[in-house]
Amino acid sequence: GKYKMNKYDLGMDLTISMKEALLGWERTIAHLDGKPLIIRNKTETTNPDTDLMLVGKGMPAPPPSRFTASIDRIQGGDLRVRVKVKLPSKLKEA
Repeated sequence: GKYKMNKYDLGMDLTISMKEALLGWERTIAHLDGKPLIIRNKTETTNPDTDLMLVGKGMPAPPPSRFTASIDRIQGGDLRVRVKVKLPSKLKEA
């Protein structure tokens, strides 16, 4: 997926199938730092347009400067993954 930025936070869309939404899923994505990042939901159903927040997986915080008091240091950002569920266009009889 492609990333969208909002200050230090990142956002991306991830599409899964209806079967995955009901039974669980796992994806490995390439993070901006080049490392693989595993995103999964195997414990509950996933509703369309669910937002998953991965704390600390956004842009890193800039290093402190002599003009920034330590109490005012900016924390790194988070990664928000919006999960889209692709519904089938036709249903088959069981």
